[in-house]
Amino acid sequence: MPKTTNAEVNRKIKQIASMAGITTPATENGVTAPKWTFVWMHTARRNAATNLAMGEATLDFICKLGAGRSWRP
Repeated sequence: MPKTTNAEVNRKIKQIASMAGITTPATENGVTAPKWTFVWMHTARRNAATNLAMGEATLDFICKLGAGRSWRP
């Protein structure tokens, strides 16, 4: 994968969330805007871990993904 910055990843995640129609108004730190504007890389990682846990992924697998280590079955 090409190297990228956190800022670029966050811009892309916001674009994807916007395209997905995540437009419900939300307020964070006194600012009200469409919910997609408050989505960050951490939000996506946390959501992915939650969805994996609700599925059939093992805790060991989820932990390895979160640690950024390569995983091999």
